[in-house]
Amino acid sequence: MQYYEKFLLVVSIVFFLFILIFTFLDKKPFSRLLFNAILGVGALGIIDLSAKFTGVFIPINLYTVASSAVFSVPAVCLHLILQLIII
Repeated sequence: MQYYEKFLLVVSIVFFLFILIFTFLDKKPFSRLLFNAILGVGALGIIDLSAKFTGVFIPINLYTVASSAVFSVPAVCLHLILQLIII
């Protein structure tokens, strides 16, 4: 594994733990998880729809949709940052 793959793995694990901790501190954890998943996938969809105008494109595949659903908006921001760094 290269260094950035290890970095992404560590960041993803940390985000996942934070989301789990803060979600289960809430009174309705499953509705909050569902809301975060919808918010993350919605943000990914908005970026995909605006790709024609902005020039920033995140490929839609199983990994990007799953990470956006699990980690919500921070995952979408991470995908954007990585896309801007790589290009």
